[in-house]
Amino acid sequence: MIMLTGCGNPAEEVLKEIETGDAAKAQQIYEKKVSGDSSAEKMVEDGLAPVLETILEQYNTGDVTKDYVNQQFDIYRSMIGETATFVDAEKCLLELETSKKNFEKGIEFQTAGDTISAYNSFSGVIETDVNYETAKGYMEAIQNKTMNRRKY
Repeated sequence: MIMLTGCGNPAEEVLKEIETGDAAKAQQIYEKKVSGDSSAEKMVEDGLAPVLETILEQYNTGDVTKDYVNQQFDIYRSMIGETATFVDAEKCLLELETSKKNFEKGIEFQTAGDTISAYNSFSGVIETDVNYETAKGYMEAIQNKTMNRRKY
């Protein structure tokens, strides 16, 4: 949730449009009224941080696609540029993508009976991924199965 502190501030207009989901209108207002005003630009950047986090969380839970995330990121990047806030969000997206691919590969390997490759893939799932606990459980099951084989 974006908090607005005053009336008529162009940065707040941009954030209001972002909150209502109209990124295109937010971009228009940004270009016309905010661009070039360093304090307004900073306010928009600060307000975008939680928006970017929400988009990443929606991607993590499968509520939105990677294409949607990329589309939204492109719009916001055109507004605020390659700021630290944005670079951090993109880094998180890449880590999450890699993690999800590791989980999918782990499932494929496990289904094919290749438990070593499955274990290695599951070990690449990061804690912030919604699949982390499941991957951890699969790894424990593989370990237990391997240990039980060695006992006999």
